[in-house]
Amino acid sequence: MADNLWQEFKQRAHFVCNSDMEIGGAILELLGVFSFGVTSSVSNQYIYGPYVQVQLSSGAEGICIAFNNIDISNELNTLRLVGKKVLDIFDLGEKVSIEVQIALVDAIYHHIKIKEKLVPSKSVEFLGLAKQKSFERANYIASLLNISQKDKVAVVGCVAPIVKSVLNCGGELRIADLHSLYSSLYNTQIEKDTASVVKWADKIILTGNALWSQTITNIFDVIQPQSVVLVYAMTAHNIAPYYINYRANIVTAESFPFYWFNNTISKINTFAKLR
Repeated sequence: MADNLWQEFKQRAHFVCNSDMEIGGAILELLGVFSFGVTSSVSNQYIYGPYVQVQLSSGAEGICIAFNNIDISNELNTLRLVGKKVLDIFDLGEKVSIEVQIALVDAIYHHIKIKEKLVPSKSVEFLGLAKQKSFERANYIASLLNISQKDKVAVVGCVAPIVKSVLNCGGELRIADLHSLYSSLYNTQIEKDTASVVKWADKIILTGNALWSQTITNIFDVIQPQSVVLVYAMTAHNIAPYYINYRANIVTAESFPFYWFNNTISKINTFAKLR
């Protein structure tokens, strides 16, 4: 079943391209679709993490990271998306993979953000080797929640450095992940019942990949009213700041090149809900 929030983002992107000549005229067509696979090591465990990147003729780019082997041969060979007008791609509907759809809508939201003058409250950059940047990134994300020993913290999306940073802050921890190959991390069980975990928590760190797994609306719906929610997003990093309009209190949006690229500058833009 399609996620309601994803459908809302997709419909808005389509409407803007069709009705706003400033944005629609700038985008015009899809310039490229790229798929990459990366490996990362955590405690000598190697994990394959593919992602799709699209680039529009305007120069805007969008990203979707997934946990399955992404095959974009249909988009490239059968549908021949490269060079097509964006509105024509929307007309193809579900013939286009969810990964390419998300990356495409994300690229369009680059222009929506600019037009609406949506700017981060803070930006940070990390430079160095991938492992170093990974832990600096995790420490920064965890620090935004001001975690104390009395807090009940849920991490949704099992990213080892983030889990480690949360543990270092103190507090009680539960982890939820629908796609993890492992049953535990740092002696903490990895649970599959995400709703139970987020209902329990005072503070929640949620992966932006919930948009890809089509679970983000359901997760937002079961979070307790008093809970503080941080969404960290590489998938749909242009869309992500708009989670502030829903249930997120804080969003970190990470653009390409990501932290796992050695000796490149990795940037995080932080957006916070006005109190």
